[in-house]
Formats: sequence, C-alpha cells, structure tokens
Amino acid sequence: GGAPWRRWSGRYDTHARPGGAAGVHRLLGGTRQLGVHVMPRCGANVASRDVPGFERWGEPGLLRGPSGLITADSVDGDASRHYDHGSGALINPAYKPWRAHLVEQIASLHDKFGFDATFLDISAMHSNDPNGDTTNGLRFLIDELHAAMPGHLIAGEAWCDTIGAIVPPVQPGHRTTIPLSHDIPDHD
Repeated sequence: GGAPWRRWSGRYDTHARPGGAAGVHRLLGGTRQLGVHVMPRCGANVASRDVPGFERWGEPGLLRGPSGLITADSVDGDASRHYDHGSGALINPAYKPWRAHLVEQIASLHDKFGFDATFLDISAMHSNDPNGDTTNGLRFLIDELHAAMPGHLIAGEAWCDTIGAIVPPVQPGHRTTIPLSHDIPDHD
C-alpha cells in the first residue's frame, strides 16, 4: 500500500511510493504543522519470513504452543495475506535476538524521523511457550524500547489484565468489527 513505511513486519524502512525518506520527512513536517502526532505500527511479535536475516533473529524464536509445536500465523497488517499461514511467523518476544532486532529497527526510525509514539501490534498475544514467557518477553521489549528512546510513548493492541501494567495505552482488538477482549490466552 501507500504507507510511509513498509508493512513487512520485521523490516521497517521507508517506501518509494510516498517519496522515500524525503517524502516521509515532508509528510511528518506537514502533520506537525497541523498539530497531528504520528505513531507507526510495528509488530511486537510477528515478522515476514522473507525479510533478510529472519533465520538469525526470527526463526530460532518462533512461538510455540505448550506442546512445543510451532504456532501458525495469520496476522497481516493489511489482510492481503491473512490466510496465507506460511507467509508470516509469530515470534516469542522472550527471544532476545528478536527483541534486539525490533528495538534497533524502531529506534532507527525514531532517530531518523522523530515520530511521537510507537504502536506495537499484536502485543496482547500470549502463549504458554516452553521456550520463554511471552508476557515477560513483552515487558523486556518495552523496557528495551524505553532505554533506547527515553520518554517515548508506546501503545499496544487489545488490553488484557496480564499486560495492563506493561503497556497501558491500547487500541481494542476486534474480529469482524466486534470488539474483542484478550483475557483468554491463545493457547491453554
């Protein structure tokens, strides 16, 4: 689409359609003159498998269910691949290389463009992954983002009681336009 940054989860950079970095700077300058704040969307725990480096920072941290089986993904920012379960991957935020990759991506965009906040999509995702606690992984991710960008507002998706203290401002989740509570984990 025409989004200023690419929608490929796991790789966040400018897109040629709105004019690359210069176009994004113009867009942000215009929004600031209007008093509008900008909050790009980044996946807290989802990445496209075809992003360079995925085999290092993503694949070893693939989210697993309680049985240890890798979880299929149907998350896609614009729904163009919503049922192409092999295109994306859920990654446990407890996996440190994933967090380091994501923090570097977000902090780099922040340094380059100075946006006001970051929206972490799919932040309420929970699984009893035997390889790491997803809730603590999210807590570590938020702490690492704040260390890289002190005072930066971070918002999440779909409030649930387990993450309310970690990322308090949230956008409610939904399925087919019906608000959804994420108090029930994806996996028992």
